[in-house]
Amino acid sequence: MNLIHYLTGNAALSLLCIITLFKASGAEQTPFKKSDGFFLGPASIFLVLIKMATFDSGMLNIDESIMLSGGRTLALDPRAWISVDPTTSGPLNFLPSIILIKLADWSSYGELRIIYTLVFQIPTVFILFLTFKRVSNSAFARIVIIPLILTIGFFYFPDLIHASSENFPMLFLSIMLSALILISFGYEVKRYHLIIAGIACASAFYVKLQVTPIFIYLAAACFILLFFVKKNRRDGMLFLASFIFTHLLALLIIWLYGGFYDFVQSYIIGNLRYTTVNMITAELVTTFLKSSIRSLLPLLLLGFLIPGIFLIVIRKSLTSIDLLYHAGFILTIIVTIYCIIKPGRYFLHYTLLLVVPLYSYMVWLLIKYEWKPSKLLVPLASLAIAFVFFINAKSATRMVENEKQYLSDIINQKLVEKLYAGRVPGDRMAVWGWGSYYNHAARLVMGTRDVHFDFQTSYKSDLGKYYRDRYLSDLEKNHPRWFLDLSLPGGLLTNEDCKLIHFPEINNFVKENYHEVYKTNTEVLYQKNSDERSK
Repeated sequence: MNLIHYLTGNAALSLLCIITLFKASGAEQTPFKKSDGFFLGPASIFLVLIKMATFDSGMLNIDESIMLSGGRTLALDPRAWISVDPTTSGPLNFLPSIILIKLADWSSYGELRIIYTLVFQIPTVFILFLTFKRVSNSAFARIVIIPLILTIGFFYFPDLIHASSENFPMLFLSIMLSALILISFGYEVKRYHLIIAGIACASAFYVKLQVTPIFIYLAAACFILLFFVKKNRRDGMLFLASFIFTHLLALLIIWLYGGFYDFVQSYIIGNLRYTTVNMITAELVTTFLKSSIRSLLPLLLLGFLIPGIFLIVIRKSLTSIDLLYHAGFILTIIVTIYCIIKPGRYFLHYTLLLVVPLYSYMVWLLIKYEWKPSKLLVPLASLAIAFVFFINAKSATRMVENEKQYLSDIINQKLVEKLYAGRVPGDRMAVWGWGSYYNHAARLVMGTRDVHFDFQTSYKSDLGKYYRDRYLSDLEKNHPRWFLDLSLPGGLLTNEDCKLIHFPEINNFVKENYHEVYKTNTEVLYQKNSDERSK
């Protein structure tokens, strides 16, 4: 991480937020106060500047290389589950990398992270800001959007910064919760907004299977509010129709190109099996809570206001509709937490899923109970921003000083040079292991649809046989020019059971059709015997 870029960007963002607090609470009408662009424009620029801190840092998470190598392959053959199996992610998550590779073949991790900021994070901020502005006013919206902007800007752990599959759902959550907030306050939701919300709810299933319960719940909540509570049956049916039609269209497309069987076997059955491998434990929940509090520290700026809001709630008599809305938001947060911990393994980037639901409920409370900024808000909030910046800067500096090597440092450059020499666009390489970073570094198309070998080696049942048979079938069909074995002891995420020799059918195919051309302690590269290029 370039610490100067990171600290400069966050210092500028913090200063902008403090200035915004003073301007939003003042009575003087200035261009800064009249135009939201004077706030949102610089905030967006500073968020991009902060992401530039890791532009040259290489791969921060192996998922980034999966996105890029999978994106290159899908750009040639867009049939998800036929050309690329997205495993626990979904095919829509590869759209940014597909577009990026199409625009510039040399694009890499830094560009991908910038795209994620521009396409997912900044639009999330804009959508929620415009929603709060509509139900309140511009000054209020600028004040309450500050914690969200700082939360995104203050991320410094590589696992939160990398181009993770949680960014797309964040955008969809903002679209969906924006509609629900407008409905809850009696505002008309434009028809196009309802259609987009229905499409977003359905599309989330094809972005990341893990978030499906969240969006099914939100879709049901939106339909119930429109159809039964607000008695707006036409809008309710419009939303439901867009949700159902999107699903039917997606499933029809998958069925037409012949991917339905693999879609069911891998995306549904395989991923459900993935969620049952590890059980939810107290240690897992504790780790999640500690990591989330540490990662979402700027949201505590809003959290300090919530106890006072609840005192107001206690004094007032709650109507049944109020209880319904409270229960709805709280249940959204509970379902989100369930989806985060259900896989039985916790990765810090899962916390991104919690940002929008938690933040939206906190701001909804402020609007619902007519919170007004006091005279002490500006100095206290400014001190809080300065304090959080100091803590964040100190933690980020400590992390950089003790920083371990980036994952990209595990790449053997001699191997990359050998693969790249004589490369012809369209050449394929199959990998036995976690080696998508080699496909990306050498700009090679995937030789099989598998982005890793986890399911082939860890599933011992009929499901594991399905993955192994499919892997062998892809080798026979695609005839990749290269085969890279990364299952040797000491390799990334390998163990004795993963060795290629323990899978005789695949091993025999490699021995019969390939010859060894390069070997190290952790890597063996094979080249196809014939001169025939990859199919």
